[in-house]
Amino acid sequence: MNKNFVSMLSKLQKIYTLFVKYLDTKTSDFKTDLDDIGIQNEIYIYPGIGHAFANPSGVTYAPKETSDAWNKTISFLDKYLK
Repeated sequence: MNKNFVSMLSKLQKIYTLFVKYLDTKTSDFKTDLDDIGIQNEIYIYPGIGHAFANPSGVTYAPKETSDAWNKTISFLDKYLK
């Protein structure tokens, strides 16, 4: 991963949640870099679920996973932002 990008992330001091379609090398590198610079993060994998799975008007809409993702997002924000 680009070290300038990692440096920029470390200065943001924000909390990130990342929902991804599948764990690949870039996602793994991203998580490692966030962990290395101390940015709280959680990555959830929804196997077989495509991009834009939370868009109810899209062909890849996955209502069960969308509900789970929203619940995890709210829980994460509640845990770290209160």
